[in-house]
Amino acid sequence: MMGGRRLSRHFNHPPRVERQALIWLIIALIPATLGHWEVLPGWLILFAAAVVAFRMAAFKGWIPELNKWIKASLMVLTVLLFAWTSRRQFTVENAVGFFVLAYCLKLVELKSHRDAYIFSFMTLFLLALGLLFSQSLFRTAFVFTFMGVGLVSLTAVSTQMKMKSLVSSLGSVYRLMLLAVPVLAILYVVFPRFGPLWSMPLNSSSAFTGLDDTVSPGDVANLAQSGERAFRVTFRDNIPLPKDLYWKGLILDRYFSGRWSRSFFQENTERWSGKPRNLSRDEAFDYEVLLDPHNRSWGFSLDGSQLVAGDAYSTTQGLVRFTKEVKSATWYRMKREVQSGEQLTPAEIDRYTKLPQLENPQTITWAGQIVQSHDSPRGQINYVLEFLNENNFFYTLNPPLLPSSDRADAFLFGSRRGFCEHYASSIGILFRAMGIPTRMVVGYQGGEWNTQGGFLVVHQYDAHAWLEVWLRGEGWVRVDPTAAVSPARVESGIREAVAEEGTFLQNSPLSLSRFSDVNIVSWIRDQAEYLNYMWISRVVNYDQESQKSLLSRFLGNGDIKYIAMLLAVTAAVLFGGLGLYSLWPEWAKNRKQPVQRQYHRFVRKLAVKNSSIHPGMTPRQILEAPGNLEADRPTIRSIVLGFERLLFAGVSDRAAGQQLLRQIKRQINRL
Repeated sequence: MMGGRRLSRHFNHPPRVERQALIWLIIALIPATLGHWEVLPGWLILFAAAVVAFRMAAFKGWIPELNKWIKASLMVLTVLLFAWTSRRQFTVENAVGFFVLAYCLKLVELKSHRDAYIFSFMTLFLLALGLLFSQSLFRTAFVFTFMGVGLVSLTAVSTQMKMKSLVSSLGSVYRLMLLAVPVLAILYVVFPRFGPLWSMPLNSSSAFTGLDDTVSPGDVANLAQSGERAFRVTFRDNIPLPKDLYWKGLILDRYFSGRWSRSFFQENTERWSGKPRNLSRDEAFDYEVLLDPHNRSWGFSLDGSQLVAGDAYSTTQGLVRFTKEVKSATWYRMKREVQSGEQLTPAEIDRYTKLPQLENPQTITWAGQIVQSHDSPRGQINYVLEFLNENNFFYTLNPPLLPSSDRADAFLFGSRRGFCEHYASSIGILFRAMGIPTRMVVGYQGGEWNTQGGFLVVHQYDAHAWLEVWLRGEGWVRVDPTAAVSPARVESGIREAVAEEGTFLQNSPLSLSRFSDVNIVSWIRDQAEYLNYMWISRVVNYDQESQKSLLSRFLGNGDIKYIAMLLAVTAAVLFGGLGLYSLWPEWAKNRKQPVQRQYHRFVRKLAVKNSSIHPGMTPRQILEAPGNLEADRPTIRSIVLGFERLLFAGVSDRAAGQQLLRQIKRQINRL
């Protein structure tokens, strides 16, 4: 009954969280919350700050704790506000945001150790959620660095540790984390690979930077103001010249009302012309692409390339396609092949020359004049390119606005200032008016060579639009009107092309890419890019195919059952060895101290026979305890005093120790 009252008091009045533990909980909360600032609504970050201020003030006694009705009202109001700001959409970002809201509300009611434990585990989980949105080396380092802070807060809650310095507290935790690194590395390499959470088809509302499947004048120019990375390329042997680095992503074959887009026929061609497959890394290839997440289902490739490895497929037009949106870094390998000229049916020729009626009358008239003065399509195309080169056309990132209608007329006979999509769109309309089958291609052109890692980095500002025209006997031929106006754009990149007007990344003043002409900045960018590339390609993208290839080097090309069995045996031996290693000190200690071990067995036996004795008593307390073992008391007294002399008096007589051991064993058997 008394024990029940003590238990009742314990749960009715839970122990208060110590000041040291609360401070560490608040310290861990800051990175756990701010690590998601890009996906959290602004009011939620302010609410988290207000909750922290409230908890500290309430802990110091400056303000009273909230009663249950105020807490319930606060919960209802914040949940309704979250539902309103999230527009009731179920996305990964909103799920994380709701977890942060629950995390903050938990801090409001945090008073007992139980609350502190739950809050500590929520902190660790919230930190790990950051890997859903990025798996870069720097994000991973951020997560694991502040995992240490979260573990310190958990230690502070569980042990009520005394105040330590920041360095001392973190140092002890990070030393333990470092001890786990070898085990983690071994398990990561040999444990069967499964798809990570971030590769699953989760619904996301994040605004990814990248090309869209419709283009009108100004779209690509806006993208060119972004310094974000699009993808990286490693070439196996021959590296193409900069003027040949045209990375095809989309073919836009429909023009209507100032916009180029994919027609129904083009989308079906891309969807059904290739067979999705995950090909082996062992196939011969010319280059490998590591594509950054862009929430689209397409990749990028050079002309005449076919997929030879990767979880994707190539279309009959040489485009790379995925069966789902790319939400994490994804690799694939391509091989360049010579392709024969494609033949077009009359229906396809009609589709590639179709234009809206009553639009761009000046362009239509000029097209007729060119056709009359030049016999062959090749001659007509060359005339147009020479016209662009010799007249006052300018390449700029700040072109004047064009009217909503007759944009080709306004550009070719008016402003003559534009970005790549202005030239591709207007000249594409002109070619179609001349009866030449034409389509727009959007992707990227060029790239920046990383000397440290030996790979090409293609950024968003390398986005480009050009044309492909169909010539009888040759098939589809690339024609880039921008190259006729600004050869520097193709040969040296966009930075050099707009150097005079100074508009390169003008909307991103803090981007390191703006200062890459400074040697130290360029070196830092190359080093960071190289480290991140190695992390993504070697660690994040370590999949079943990579594991099989790695293990085959050491285990041979055995079947999957053999490898699985070998991995299971390896894991059993590993964990068995670690278990034995952890138990070894205790076993060695007991082996060296047989008298102590048998004495403790003897005391436990006495405790069973005599209720006034328990194993925690000292030798003197055992002698003074009353009981019902009077017949054995002389022997018990002899054993207890002998053990006391052996243990505390410093007596090291081996013979006396062996005699005492035999006496204890005999008495144990008698009891």
